[in-house]
Amino acid sequence: MTEQLKVEAGWVQGAHLKLRAYHINQSGHTDGPMMIVLPGTNRTILSLAAWIDVVSKEFETVLVELPGQGESETPPEATFDALVSELRAAIANVTTLPRS
Repeated sequence: MTEQLKVEAGWVQGAHLKLRAYHINQSGHTDGPMMIVLPGTNRTILSLAAWIDVVSKEFETVLVELPGQGESETPPEATFDALVSELRAAIANVTTLPRS
């Protein structure tokens, strides 16, 4: 991500696991609507850097690493239903991430 972006890392609680989340804004801009970004199962948040650079100018942007990716905890059971459960709970908790 570019140097102009402010990135604050934090944890959000999923259904059973802690997942890593990144709150990103353009020079402290938090007036826009929140956009939660979930990379696809074959991508990482780093692969979205150029896109995030653009959308974070208008949206308060939060990226959540999927369970088992990056620093997010690895689930004991890797099923689609378990993934959905973890992400639903994490998304509900995204608003508790630190903001500046």
